[in-house]
Amino acid sequence: MITHRQVRMARAGLYWSASKLAGASGVSLRTVQGIETQSSTGSAATWKALERALSEGDAAGWCEFVGGTGVVLHYPRAIYCRSIGPKGVK
Repeated sequence: MITHRQVRMARAGLYWSASKLAGASGVSLRTVQGIETQSSTGSAATWKALERALSEGDAAGWCEFVGGTGVVLHYPRAIYCRSIGPKGVK
């Protein structure tokens, strides 16, 4: 099971708003905010929905939860590609 810190780290790493996570997971915005601030515990189904949404991500990236504390962010390779002009080629 993921932790509230992992939810916050993954959401921030994907550049998602709490509102976007709520929409992607089918969980209410108030519940997402409550879980992130630890003022709500959420049901097992809620946690599973959040984990699924963050793991699936979107076209910009997705995340993988590691152990009980970590998050590995995956971004498509194209995000890191950039064009270098002739002067930058050696």
